[in-house]
Amino acid sequence: KHQGFRSDLTSRHDVGKLQQSESEKTNRISERQIQRYIRLSYLNNDLLKMVDNDQIPMTAAVELSYIGDEEQTWIYSTLCSEKKALTPKKAKALRKAYKEGKLDAMKTCLLILGERTENVGRVCFSYSELKVFFTDIDMRDSRSIKESIIDILRQNRKEKVET
Repeated sequence: KHQGFRSDLTSRHDVGKLQQSESEKTNRISERQIQRYIRLSYLNNDLLKMVDNDQIPMTAAVELSYIGDEEQTWIYSTLCSEKKALTPKKAKALRKAYKEGKLDAMKTCLLILGERTENVGRVCFSYSELKVFFTDIDMRDSRSIKESIIDILRQNRKEKVET
């Protein structure tokens, strides 16, 4: 039946090994690393810039690449506003929550900050929630947004006290 059949030319496993060794020889980079670089193309531009600037580790970035666009925007927003480092462990937790359908803006913030969901001491808003209210402010400047929200709350409190 298989007499004369050359499995060394058609086997996927062997071809993969041949390609890997060839790419390692010419590029001095492993096949696994090439796959990681390709996976990074699924990141939004803001997160990709953070990877380029060594603000997000490669392994964490690969985990984030499996998360949807809106959720990536939440992640970027939280990373910028809180100035927290994203570890591969946190990125895995974000990916897991996304896969389970449990990742929202609040959960994103909590996972990045490393806080538990009980006894929450912070409030996080997503870009899509705030863009309705802050059309004239650059949404990338989280400090301006935070200051504006605090000013509005102070004014509201002041008006309630006066009435």
